[in-house]
Amino acid sequence: MIGRELKRILQKPAALVCIVVYIGIMILGVETDLRAGYETGIFDLFFLTENYGVTAFVQTLIFPIVAAGNYFDERKGHYDWLMQMRSGQRRYCIAKIVSAVLGGIILYMISVLLFFALCVVFVPGVRQGGTVESIKLLFGGTLSGDIEPFWYKMALVIGYYPAAILHALGYSFQIGIYVLIGLCVSVFCTNQYVFYTLPFLLTRIGGYIGGFMTWSLYTPFGMERTADGGLTMCIVRNLAAYAVLGFLYYREMKWRGING
Repeated sequence: MIGRELKRILQKPAALVCIVVYIGIMILGVETDLRAGYETGIFDLFFLTENYGVTAFVQTLIFPIVAAGNYFDERKGHYDWLMQMRSGQRRYCIAKIVSAVLGGIILYMISVLLFFALCVVFVPGVRQGGTVESIKLLFGGTLSGDIEPFWYKMALVIGYYPAAILHALGYSFQIGIYVLIGLCVSVFCTNQYVFYTLPFLLTRIGGYIGGFMTWSLYTPFGMERTADGGLTMCIVRNLAAYAVLGFLYYREMKWRGING
């Protein structure tokens, strides 16, 4: 059931639009560097566009529309009741949660990988700047100093490009959180435009109100400039967020099943 739900998400026309839009936003974030032909590797370009571009605003809009919108489409035609009668409510909810999270992460990673490919193929300076030493400089180290950031050590072991892909995968964890927020909202939302914008509004409001606490909780794996990279803490935080939002979605579905 999870495979079927995931296939439906990835085959939507909106999925292709989502990928194209996000690639365009990422390129716009580093357009100056690309046009100038600087020797800047994909690791640096990805870090710049994700942290200093507008991708944080865009990803809270487009990925929930595609991935979390799968349940909203069924709910409009009351098809969700039939599916729950056939497969059971718990199994139905688990399939929706897992497929929505994986769908959002897959779409994000496809966008990032195509962004990497376009930069490497069409900009010679990107190929020339793809060195392990550039990672050390990016995260605050020096070529002759003793500071060795986590991603620098990782690139020494697995290589520059695999480290860049793994770095991007860490950022994809937050996409699952946005999608789950949209999934929870879609249970009771009757207007599709409200459902589309609420994940964006909730994350923005939380970011402005929460201040340092929100930054600490939602800082994705890779943005932390510590020597160990914060891998364990990142995984724990994201799993906790997935568990809370997944449980909330299940309870909402259960309440709706009882009260209509």
